[in-house]
Amino acid sequence: MSTTEERDAERRRSAEKALRRETTVRRIKDIVWSAVIASVITIIVVLSLGWLTTQSVVEKAREEGKKELVALRASICLVKFQTETRCGG
Repeated sequence: MSTTEERDAERRRSAEKALRRETTVRRIKDIVWSAVIASVITIIVVLSLGWLTTQSVVEKAREEGKKELVALRASICLVKFQTETRCGG
């Protein structure tokens, strides 16, 4: 009878080990999937806000370039006007 009880006890222990192993694997899978989902959401949010896109950098540079170009052209026109009024006047 003791051998039957020992076998039952051994079966229970192995079943408990298997259950613990399954629980551990499930926890690891949940952690990995949570990390993957969080990473994807973070990338989507960051890209949608324009923090990492080169497009937003290019657009900002173009806007600043336009402002600088207007200022440069205005100063050239002013210098030409002043020169013409001195020579012609």
